[in-house]
Amino acid sequence: MAFWSCCISSAHDRNGEDVISAFQSAETVAVVADAGWLGNVEVECASGAEASAMTSQRPFLKQVVTDFIRSVEAGRPLTLLRERADGSTVDRIDATLSLNPSHAELTITAPGGKVNIDILCLCDIYALARDGERVFPQRTLTDLTGDESQRLLKLYYETYSGKLRCLMFLESAADSVDHFILSVSLLRESADTRVRSQKHWAASKSFRRSSA
Repeated sequence: MAFWSCCISSAHDRNGEDVISAFQSAETVAVVADAGWLGNVEVECASGAEASAMTSQRPFLKQVVTDFIRSVEAGRPLTLLRERADGSTVDRIDATLSLNPSHAELTITAPGGKVNIDILCLCDIYALARDGERVFPQRTLTDLTGDESQRLLKLYYETYSGKLRCLMFLESAADSVDHFILSVSLLRESADTRVRSQKHWAASKSFRRSSA
């Protein structure tokens, strides 16, 4: 899934190919923040029928995101996957995912360090089960066991210094992968909506002052 308003102008995978979404939707779901918490879910669709269908999902979408936020507040477990430099194996590292109180920054903490990610700088997120093998390294794919192929995700993001990075990790359960992607996507849209609203308010205030 691509976050088209990513901080960077374009993203590329390890093979130099454009990182594009394997599935795109006609509708845009925008979650409007209310005092730092998720309020309404506004939906812009290509047709009235689609708008009606998406509007009916508002309670479901809000519950999914609320459950996700509660899980990361408690420290959501995940398993990072990291290929060794010599390509001999893929290490599995126990980690936790957390979200700051303003829902603006994700933090992945593992033994030896942590990664902070501005939620507005999330670029793409892929699930092997949904998007196929295209963006996943072959060494990692051949090392998967059991239901790990159903739990594997790859997250592209821009660092605070402007560099494109990616993380591969396993969700705790296969049936939570879709909700993970949906929740992160909606939180990203919520943050973007909040920033655009703040910019609009600041511009309006400046215009009123100049007109006075």
